Amino acid sequence: MNITINGKEIEIACQTAFEVREQIGNPTDIVILNGFQIEKDSKISENDGNRLLYPIEMCNLVS
Repeated sequence: MNITINGKEIEIACQTAFEVREQIGNPTDIVILNGFQIEKDSKISENDGNRLLYPIEMCNLVS
């Protein structure tokens, strides 16, 4: 499946947003799915908007 993470298109074999975070991110990363922060795992689909992994430290700097 092709998805976009932080503006970069990658191919990955994950079915959910949290699986992506486990594979390429960190447990403390905040997951933004289609423009919204999620706290519950959600299914993802190919080419379905933006997927971002945000380090928690970066979010603390913004607030």
